[in-house]
Amino acid sequence: MSEKFYIAVNGQQAGPFTIEELKGKNIQRDTLVWTEGLDSWTKAENIPMLKEILRATPPPLPNTEVKTTSQQTSPPPIPTPPQFNDKYFGYELARRRERLFARIIEAIIISVPILLLFGRNLSDRNPYSFGSIVGGTIFSAILGAIFYSLWGGNLGHKIMGLQVISKENGEIQRNAKTGALRETLKYLFSFVFIPVVWLLWDDNKQNLYDKVVKTYVVRKSRSGNKFFRGCFLFVLTVFFVVFLLIWGSIYFYINGVSALSNYVAERIPTSVDKEVGRELRREILRSVPIDEEKTRLLSEFYAALGYNTKTKVYVVKEDEFNAFALPDNSIFVFDHVLREVESYPELAALLAHEYIHIKNRHGIKTLANSLSRELLTALLTGDDNSETLISNSNKLLTLKNSRYFEIEADKGALELLEQKRIDINGMAELFKRMEKLYEATDNSVPSYLSTHPDIEDRLEMIEEEIKKKQNNYINSEKLDELFQRLTTFNDGYYLYE
Repeated sequence: MSEKFYIAVNGQQAGPFTIEELKGKNIQRDTLVWTEGLDSWTKAENIPMLKEILRATPPPLPNTEVKTTSQQTSPPPIPTPPQFNDKYFGYELARRRERLFARIIEAIIISVPILLLFGRNLSDRNPYSFGSIVGGTIFSAILGAIFYSLWGGNLGHKIMGLQVISKENGEIQRNAKTGALRETLKYLFSFVFIPVVWLLWDDNKQNLYDKVVKTYVVRKSRSGNKFFRGCFLFVLTVFFVVFLLIWGSIYFYINGVSALSNYVAERIPTSVDKEVGRELRREILRSVPIDEEKTRLLSEFYAALGYNTKTKVYVVKEDEFNAFALPDNSIFVFDHVLREVESYPELAALLAHEYIHIKNRHGIKTLANSLSRELLTALLTGDDNSETLISNSNKLLTLKNSRYFEIEADKGALELLEQKRIDINGMAELFKRMEKLYEATDNSVPSYLSTHPDIEDRLEMIEEEIKKKQNNYINSEKLDELFQRLTTFNDGYYLYE
C-alpha cells in the first residue's frame, strides 16, 4: 500500500493524498505535511520522498473541504504561525490611509495627462450630464479590466503594494470582468456618495463597492518587495515633480499671465479708461459716418432706459449688424441693427449688454490681457502702466471679449433689464435674431458675432436664466414711441470732421 500524506491548506488539513495526487497540489518547500510515522507536522522539504515533486507555487489555493479516512490515524493539529489570519487567507488588510493614498496617486497619474490634453474641452462639459457619466463609466471599466488582469488591482494598488482578493476563497482578482465591475462601481458610488462612501467602511476596512463585489483589499505577501516599491515611488516622485513643474509653467503662461494682467488692470485708475476710450472715439468719429438724427433719437431712447446718464451713444451709418462699447463710457450702434430689431426690449437688451462691458471695465481688462507681458514688465520695473495702455489703445478695436466677459455682460444685462422693469425676453429674442441672421448670410460670421462668440451656448444660458426670474415688466409707451421713430427714420447722415 502506497504511503499517504496530509497537507495544510490555508490553515486547514487536507488529504490524505498519494504522492501521485500531491503532484497536482502544487505544494511548496515550506508546506506543512504529516504522514504516519511522524510525531508532528513538518515542512515538505524535510521528507525525502517529496523532494522530487517540489516546485514553485502559484497564489494560495481555495479552501478545500477536509476528508479523512477512517482507517488512517488522525494527524495532530496543524501549527498556526501567530501572524497567520485565517479570515483574510493569510493576508493583512490594507490600512485606510494606504487605500486613500493609492486612490490619490492613481487619480493624479490618470487625470493630469487627460487634463493637459483635453482640459479646455472638459472645462466646458457638465460633469453631471448623462454623456459625462457614461464616458467616465466606460473609461473606468476599461482601466479596471486592463489593470486587474495585469496586477490583481488598480494602478494605485500596484504602487502602494496592495492587491484585491476574493472574500470567498482568497484568490487574487486577476480577472478583467471583476476589475471592470469593481472600478465601475467605485466610480459611480464615489460620484454619487462622496464623501459618504468613505463613511460606509466596516470593521474590515472595506468600502461599499467591496461589499457588493465581495472583495478585500489587502497588502501583498508579508515580506513584500520593499526595495522595488521604494525605487518605483522614488522614480515616480521625481517624474511627477518634473512633470508638474513643466505643466505649471505652461499653465501659468496660458492662464496665470492673464490673471496677473487682470490684477494689474484692476489697479489702473478709471481715468485711464477715459483716456483710452477718448483716443479711440476721436479716431472713430473722424473715420466713419455718423447718423446725427438717429444718434439724437438713440440718445433719447438710452436716457429713457435710465442705465447711466453719462453714457454717450452713436449710430454709425454702416450696413453691418454690429455694436461695441469703449472704455470712456460710449457706445456705437450700427444702423443695420436698428433695421433688424423688432421691439424696444431687444434694443434695450443690446444696449444693456454693452453698458455692462463699460461698467465692469471689460475693455481695459481685454487690452491689458493682450499687453500682459508689457504690463508685467512695467509692474516689475516700477514704470507707469497707463502710458502702455494709452499708446496701444487702437488694438482694442480688433480684440475679442473673453467668453467669461461675454457671459458676465449677458447676466448683468438681464439683471439690469429686470431692475428697470423691461421685458427680459427681449434678450433671448435678440440672440435668436442674430442666429437667423447668421443662417441667412450663408454662415458667414457677422461682425457682431465675430467679436461676441459662442452665440448658441450663450442663448441657452440666457434662456435658463430667464426661467429663474420673475418677468414683472411694464410696457413703456415712451420707449415704444422712441423705438418706432428710431427704426423708421431713414434720412441723411453726416461725416464728423
